[in-house]
Amino acid sequence: MGVPQQEGGGSLEEKGIVLDVSHPMGLSEPVTASPPPVPAAPQEPQAPSEDS
Repeated sequence: MGVPQQEGGGSLEEKGIVLDVSHPMGLSEPVTASPPPVPAAPQEPQAPSEDS
């Protein structure tokens, strides 16, 4: 790891990419949690429909 650190430019690029990947990954988690609630909403109307 000392070699890449000495380069500086390469290290920054590598670090930058890692940070970028971290951001999308973090957003993906919340985004995935959003979809589940959406399908649950349609199911609610279905339950009352069956009762009717």
